[in-house]
Amino acid sequence: MSASTMHAARHRPAPATPASAPRQTLVIRDAAALHDWRRQVRFVGRMRNTPPVLFQFSQLPPERNLGMSALAREYQQACGCASASLFMSVGVAAMIAWFFATGGQLAGLSPVHVLALGGVAVLSALTGKLLGLVWARWQLIQIADDIGAMISGAR
Repeated sequence: MSASTMHAARHRPAPATPASAPRQTLVIRDAAALHDWRRQVRFVGRMRNTPPVLFQFSQLPPERNLGMSALAREYQQACGCASASLFMSVGVAAMIAWFFATGGQLAGLSPVHVLALGGVAVLSALTGKLLGLVWARWQLIQIADDIGAMISGAR
């Protein structure tokens, strides 16, 4: 083996992990771990990069732990796409309705009208996405608070 081949073999980058590779699961069994997770949820940052959560509180029935874990996982993976498409659809429909309600005609459609429609579509989609992400984060905070109340009440 030549020196250059040995050098290349030693300094070869590690293979990238595929996006579909399973991530570690964050198991939460006690109030301290719940408090840490709640603090992480309240932090403004990306939740999609955090590992899925699995609640295993002895104070709660197993089906309650699994149900809350599945709900938290669903909100962790939320991307805001559904609310973005809803807001964009409503915004575009309202803009078209407004255009025709104010006497606009297809023959009088100008590039300015098309650009305005595109602007409304983009702004309403971004607004919907932001609101969807905020809603999902709010739901995660509520889950953390609800579980905290359940385990403190079960003592």
